[in-house]
Amino acid sequence: MSLPLLLLLLTAGETPAVGPADHYPDRARRLEIEGRVLLECEVLETGLMSECVVLEETPPDYGFGAAALKMSRLFKMKPMIRDGVPVAGARVKIPMVFQLPDDPPIQPLSLDEALVCYGAWSVRADSPTAEWHDRFSRKAFEKAARLLGSTAGVSRRDLSLRMKAAVGASATIEPMPQRCKDSRY
Repeated sequence: MSLPLLLLLLTAGETPAVGPADHYPDRARRLEIEGRVLLECEVLETGLMSECVVLEETPPDYGFGAAALKMSRLFKMKPMIRDGVPVAGARVKIPMVFQLPDDPPIQPLSLDEALVCYGAWSVRADSPTAEWHDRFSRKAFEKAARLLGSTAGVSRRDLSLRMKAAVGASATIEPMPQRCKDSRY
């Protein structure tokens, strides 16, 4: 089986529930490192991969080989056919490239969004199980709300009232809005 045909078979079909992003090595993701792996696997009569080994891993020691081996359990292709019956035994080489996704552009917060996030983080920061990052996030959104409020010409008194109202309203919001969880704002 030629390599281009193998790649076509591996990428065709339904999108799996678990994809490459779920297997990207944590250390490599944190350090923003991309990598390549070359696997060699046996194709079973079911089309699943077996006895996979890492032939090449670049760069080494970042977990790309282990991630590729985990992902190989998801691969399926057409097995060899002998006398009209699927048989095991074909060995295939599977090149894999690990690339970091491009971050979507950050959309600026509106004053109302900053107030919702401030309220949500305030409720969490005041809970008995609060951690340092809960208080940090509350402070960050407080600063954002104050800056956006002053830019919009909202008086300090009105902004304070709106912030208190946001905390009260957030006591009933569950779960935390996704927009408030993004630490890039």
